[in-house]
Amino acid sequence: MYHPKRHVQLGVVLLACGLSSAAVGQVDRFKPEPLEYNSPEPARHHVPGLYASIDVDSDPPLPIQVLFTYNQPNGRYGSSTWKYTFCNTVDWLVDGRPTRLAPIKYSQMELPDRRIEFFSQPVTLEQLKALGKAKKIEYRICKDEHEISSEDIAGLLDLAERGEKFIAEQGAAQ
Repeated sequence: MYHPKRHVQLGVVLLACGLSSAAVGQVDRFKPEPLEYNSPEPARHHVPGLYASIDVDSDPPLPIQVLFTYNQPNGRYGSSTWKYTFCNTVDWLVDGRPTRLAPIKYSQMELPDRRIEFFSQPVTLEQLKALGKAKKIEYRICKDEHEISSEDIAGLLDLAERGEKFIAEQGAAQ
């Protein structure tokens, strides 16, 4: 049975500077298979890529998180500063209408060759489904505006529907 307080985790990852969003690992056959969507579009410099997953292994499932990641190279041609430290908000336009979601959590990670900034914003399964049914999704981080591709929007809808099915199956099993 679906409970409105039950959530799942979604990570939408915006990648720049060629960092791959695909994780390579072994499947643990003792745990449920993860529900995920990985954008088929390659991450390009300053162009977002998208990764979304539902954590089906926690009980109750974790809140859905929309995760934007901006990374920039360090070193000779890279920046030595964080781009969004003092301006780390995410604004949404869904089908041309401003859409408010929960406040974001901002964090940073420094690697030997790059700096990565993370924006994690909770959404509900209903909000994820509404995003997936949109014709156009735009978002702004500070003054930088981007658009989510129609293929990625369809991927969000598919993920939301698989999440609903998983939750319904879990409720029926209890």
